[in-house]
Amino acid sequence: MTDLDETVTDYFNSAVKKEDSVYKTTNVQLTSGCYYRIIVAYEVRKEVGSSNILFYNKNDYEYKKIEEVYTFYAYNKNAEAETLNTSDAFILGDNNNLVRCKNAEGYYGSQEIGHDDPHRGWNIGKFYVSGYTAETETTDGTPVILKEVGDKVSLWFNLEQDLNACNGNPKIEVVADPEGTDSQFKDVDIQDFGKGMLFIRKTDYHKNKKTNYYKNFLEASATVGANTRVDLLEEGDYEVALDYALKYSNTTVFGASVLPKTLHYRVSFNFSVRNGDCKLFIRDAQTNQFINNSNVAESGFYIDLAKQKYLKLQLKREVMTDSLDGLVADTKFNGAAKEGRMYTDEGVYTIKATNRYTSATTEKKIYVGNTDVLKAHVATGLSVAEINEKLAAGAYIDDDGNIITPAAQQEIVEELSETDSNEEYEVNKVVDSEAIDNVEEAAEQPEDVVSHKNNTGKIVFIVIVGIIAVWVGKRMIINRKSKEQHQNDEQSELEDENIDGEEQEQ
Repeated sequence: MTDLDETVTDYFNSAVKKEDSVYKTTNVQLTSGCYYRIIVAYEVRKEVGSSNILFYNKNDYEYKKIEEVYTFYAYNKNAEAETLNTSDAFILGDNNNLVRCKNAEGYYGSQEIGHDDPHRGWNIGKFYVSGYTAETETTDGTPVILKEVGDKVSLWFNLEQDLNACNGNPKIEVVADPEGTDSQFKDVDIQDFGKGMLFIRKTDYHKNKKTNYYKNFLEASATVGANTRVDLLEEGDYEVALDYALKYSNTTVFGASVLPKTLHYRVSFNFSVRNGDCKLFIRDAQTNQFINNSNVAESGFYIDLAKQKYLKLQLKREVMTDSLDGLVADTKFNGAAKEGRMYTDEGVYTIKATNRYTSATTEKKIYVGNTDVLKAHVATGLSVAEINEKLAAGAYIDDDGNIITPAAQQEIVEELSETDSNEEYEVNKVVDSEAIDNVEEAAEQPEDVVSHKNNTGKIVFIVIVGIIAVWVGKRMIINRKSKEQHQNDEQSELEDENIDGEEQEQ
């Protein structure tokens, strides 16, 4: 098909900005793949001589008309591999969504398709959705298509009729509508529908609306019996309508049609696309780094849902107040949460995400502040009372909120003797050497024996404390590396999702 409406005449003398595009492809063309032909025609002249007649100088020119033709094929490589399997697809547009319009202007209103209607009992085609994981519906019956990471949800159209002989009847044909309008899509400023006008309006999470339209859709974009990919779909709410006109010639005189009728029809439906999983990401307010579950964000945090914009978020904030029983939890907030909002007030936060279409939930607990008891409460899940009992029994809390009990401290010493025997040997060697030197000095100077014994005891004590400190330091480094690795893994997972989302959008 040659798209005459897109032809730019007298291009070099027009007001068209040279940096503007001459033509823009549609989603149907890119997802289905199209051949393009661009023709540039112009005339040039060359002076080949001149002559003088009295005072008049005459130039002689040679003229040549040139036509440059550029052809190429363009497609969206992300959509190329998939083909439609109708047995594994969801049907959206068929006779159940077909109406005959009362008013041709605006394709508005509907009336019954009776027995004498030329469109009785057959479809112009069907719409399908493929590449999804599951489907459900809202309380009002609107279909909801659920997708997972890696899914490429696509809208397809299968043309079932010969446009010049619909339902096998040459008296029924699809004709162009040069003055069409659609009352539902008033934002589209176009009237020449051609043979079928397709509208697809997407409303995103922020209620932003964008309408793509495809004029002359049935003739230019669809092939009888072939599955035409119309668009790749992301999360959002969709409104789809296909408007077309039929010319019906039921009366003939001497073989010629007389009093033909032009009737207008509309296939329309709504559906939604949602992510089927339920992932919840928490980022540090200062560093933007991911925070693990049961972790600490001293300066605050915010919620990042990546591309899952339709999850239901709930948040509970608790603070610890003094009472006769010591510190007890006091709920300060329990309600809805919002993605991107900063939460910086001190307290223990429980964030819960729910996918309202699958009922899947994800819950995370984060502490904002630098109180050791609350760090331990979030890290271990123990109550404040239980933590206080352990502290009273000689335990202490490390930087990550872990509770180190006296028994654990003893295990540290025992594990140290087993795992760090080489280091322990070197330390003991130093201690023994120093002790021998002290004994020899004591033999020479009896009056200082007591003093040297005291010094030796101090040295041994310092060495033991040093060994314990080294072991604890190693444990903290191992825990920190494990924590950082977990954060890196979680961040890599989100980045992979973002890359998949970008490829799908492209």
